[in-house]
Amino acid sequence: MAQSEQDAFSSEPHKKATFFLCTNYSVTKTSCAPHTSILQTLKHLHGTISSSTNGTLDFVIVLVSPPALDPHPPTDKVIGKVGIWSPANSEIGFMLNRDIWGEGYMAEALTALLGPNGVFWKRDVESVLADVDPRNEGSIGILKRFGFEETGREERTFETHLGWCDSVYFELMGPLMKKGG
Repeated sequence: MAQSEQDAFSSEPHKKATFFLCTNYSVTKTSCAPHTSILQTLKHLHGTISSSTNGTLDFVIVLVSPPALDPHPPTDKVIGKVGIWSPANSEIGFMLNRDIWGEGYMAEALTALLGPNGVFWKRDVESVLADVDPRNEGSIGILKRFGFEETGREERTFETHLGWCDSVYFELMGPLMKKGG
């Protein structure tokens, strides 16, 4: 289930889950250094929540426990984030808790956003771009699975805690653009 950051981050457990997500080196290694304090995560969350894309093009992925299977009240757990973080260039970004990689949650979230009746297309996004470090094979794999096509490569495009990183650029055309728009 995807929801707006404001809703997802309103509780203390969600803030802690997000901090855990942002401190995991496997999750953040090709985009930024892992967060070292809850204050760093809260500052990041504030920027995300105040963004114009919050809840319209940029979402938190929340795992909800089904009430029928659990005698306790349902618990929601922030497990990731996905969406267009910049409406100016329609660039997608995503991250998922390392403990649940390969279980289909990111594919489910991307289907809701990029599928034939996806949220992005309903909001008149013409195409979606991605900029991925070539070492991030998992992200490249899921982008290709969803039909993104490589449009170019460039060396030394951004500097992180790892040093200089290269970029592989991808684009996915929306349904209207595929039909000649």
